[in-house]
Amino acid sequence: MGIRKIRATNSGRVLALLLTVAAAACSGGGGGSAPMVQPATPQQAMVQAQLYTYQAPDTATLGANSAALATGTTSLGTMPLNTVLPLRQSIVSTNLGLFSSSGWEAGGATLTYKGTQTVNGVTGPVFDLSVPAGGINQTLLPDGTGGPCCGFNDVNGKALSKLNYTLTGTWNAVVDGTVCVVCTSMFVTGFQTPSANVPASGQATYLGNGASGSVSGNVYTGGSATLAATISGSSSSFSVNFGTGQVTGALSGLTATPVSTGGVAGAPQAWNQINITGSLSGAVLSGNTSTPSQPAGTLGLSANSTGTIGGALFGPNAEELGAVWSLQDIAGFKTALGVVSATKQ
Repeated sequence: MGIRKIRATNSGRVLALLLTVAAAACSGGGGGSAPMVQPATPQQAMVQAQLYTYQAPDTATLGANSAALATGTTSLGTMPLNTVLPLRQSIVSTNLGLFSSSGWEAGGATLTYKGTQTVNGVTGPVFDLSVPAGGINQTLLPDGTGGPCCGFNDVNGKALSKLNYTLTGTWNAVVDGTVCVVCTSMFVTGFQTPSANVPASGQATYLGNGASGSVSGNVYTGGSATLAATISGSSSSFSVNFGTGQVTGALSGLTATPVSTGGVAGAPQAWNQINITGSLSGAVLSGNTSTPSQPAGTLGLSANSTGTIGGALFGPNAEELGAVWSLQDIAGFKTALGVVSATKQ
């Protein structure tokens, strides 16, 4: 684009141009890169900083799709070829700020199971990813690789956690590998519990730790929403009151590992605890997230950070729980987006 100067008197016009570039980067209609604007003076740098947009991620949704319901003894380990799994997902695009991609979510997305392969030493399931609103149709291999597709330099993705009925994962649509214009989805899918099979009374605890579930996510920082770290977790806990539909929980023991710079990964940092309050409607979970305090280090979010959680119960009789969560520190220009899975105790 060759933009070199930003004048304060033209800031509205430049803002419109930058937002158009960022939106086009994740429209699925073209693969052009969006160069970062290089300010020539400190005054222009100040104006540029005011042009960034920093939206909150949308609550995860199935979009136009319906859930795949758990029936009989079918599980993720026994599902037949060509099983279609609708994704409950939240999508963000990052470069000149962070943008929620609700239009893509509304169109829905699916994974179609194509069997098991070994690729680059990794053995696992192969899925065909379809995102109609983004024009994406790409095969995702077990090592997380994909390939060029539909105007993007690369569409890739992988599973992050698989239980018997619940699968969490992520996919990325990359416009340019050097200039970071990326659409990222965090999703949960699997075989959702039929509403009739959700208990009408009683309580249950769902825990995620090791083989029983996990927490994963990304941290984006700065006005341009740079991917700064990946999140991993040692513990998730949910308390579900089936009589009232109330859900409370916490994701704890989380760490944020800075992304590699020059092939060298940063040292993991202790990261925020995420508190959860929500409710069930049938088997569908929705609610809010918050954090009680800001941990030491550069990647933690402030204590007034909030977000959302959206997911469901999975398995024939609500054996598992899976969800997509977010947390945002608007003043600190930090956003986290991730997934969680847990097993009924």
